[in-house]
Amino acid sequence: MRQPKVVFKYAVIAAIVSNLIVFISIYFGWFGVAQGVGNNFCEATRNGLIKQPANSFSNIGFIIAGLTGAYQLSKGKFIQYSNILTKSIFFPSFLLIGIILLGPGSIAMHATETSMGGYFDMLSMYLIAAIMFTFAVKRYFKLSIPFFIAVFIGVLVVCHIFNYITTPIPVIGSFGSFIFGVFIISGMLFEFLHARKDTVDIESKWALAASLTFIVSFAIWTIGWDDHPWCRPNSLLQAHAIWHMLDALAAYFLFRLYVSENSDTAIA
Repeated sequence: MRQPKVVFKYAVIAAIVSNLIVFISIYFGWFGVAQGVGNNFCEATRNGLIKQPANSFSNIGFIIAGLTGAYQLSKGKFIQYSNILTKSIFFPSFLLIGIILLGPGSIAMHATETSMGGYFDMLSMYLIAAIMFTFAVKRYFKLSIPFFIAVFIGVLVVCHIFNYITTPIPVIGSFGSFIFGVFIISGMLFEFLHARKDTVDIESKWALAASLTFIVSFAIWTIGWDDHPWCRPNSLLQAHAIWHMLDALAAYFLFRLYVSENSDTAIA
């Protein structure tokens, strides 16, 4: 079957190219001078190219999650389902490449502690929120590809606008984190409404797994800061690194949710 094999090829190319670009940029210092961006996530800054090894390399989980989903598609694991991931090339490629790009995006900041790296880390957060929200809205409203892309870009624009509001928010930290949470929760709501449709048969256990994993990961994120009493700066076991790995797992669970769907309107 050509469709899943092509998706796997695209995913592998995206993983190789994106990580090569990031690590070559790190080696040659193209991200700029380290300014301590992201060094408040407990882990001590090391000498050398990779400033925060635990918080950097834990992002490999996103790459593994995206490649795993693409590989499973290529082997026909989900051939019994009828949905936008099994019946098209665009949507599974968009989703799985998006998940893969979360890894190098976050590595850019934690490895360099630069302003440019910080931007790519922020972008990776907004990317997963936009993916989750847009895939839920697309399937609920049966959006065409142009409208799907428009909503996705719109979410990223809104997130960027909120990101530039500098007023701090207790617990959450910033308006950027706030809007990230808004789109995540909104995506969950649309998934719930979509699953209740009579024309949709979907394995909701994956929605529960993704939600619980993300809730646990967020709880761990709240303790991964410099001023937390459990912070151990020189340890390779970092709460923020665990947050990365759990988020990667949640992203894979989202893929399994989307691909488990049987719908009479698989492609709109």
